[in-house]
Amino acid sequence: MNLYRFYSSGGVDAVDTDEDYRLYKVTSPWTDSGSGSVTWNNQPNYSGESPTNSPDNDWPEPLEFPIRLIVQAIVDSNDDYGISLKMTYENQGEDDEYFFLYSRETNNPPELYVEWQE
Repeated sequence: MNLYRFYSSGGVDAVDTDEDYRLYKVTSPWTDSGSGSVTWNNQPNYSGESPTNSPDNDWPEPLEFPIRLIVQAIVDSNDDYGISLKMTYENQGEDDEYFFLYSRETNNPPELYVEWQE
């Protein structure tokens, strides 16, 4: 999965180490628009362990996450509520570090590549 960033606090290369962010399998339903849409205070549940580490690549290259284990967990469980990206320290009072990613509505949307073998 590729994610494209366009800004991070402390400069464009401030958030690019193995300790900064993780991907998780979302385990409960949510919506991104309308009544009841997801906010910081009503985030959906997600799996307790991240099977993938953040990539170590430099700006402006996309953040390329290997997500084979998350995709396999989604296939095995038959429930696909998506993937959650979390900073490792977001609940530890560290509020001065952040980054912005392009969304699906932009010219650099997230990209998911899956190679299926039977």
